[in-house]
Amino acid sequence: MGGDGAPGARRGELTAAQGDLDAALRYYTEAHAAYAAASNAYEAARCLAAAAELRRVRSAPGDIEIACAEQAEVQRAFELLGVA
Repeated sequence: MGGDGAPGARRGELTAAQGDLDAALRYYTEAHAAYAAASNAYEAARCLAAAAELRRVRSAPGDIEIACAEQAEVQRAFELLGVA
């Protein structure tokens, strides 16, 4: 991964693997914002997809609804990029 969001995405992967879903979600959210600000739509969408999956696993109140909305956004982004 390259770009401004890479460290956050890597921390998200690591903390998710360690089972700290709340921290992982924060890192992916930060990485998504950084990639979006850098106009890196592909990596921003990948971070959003990872966040959606974490929300599905975590299943806190509201997580499933948010995950569905995030996944729809990911699908739209990938279609626009021609990678869906």
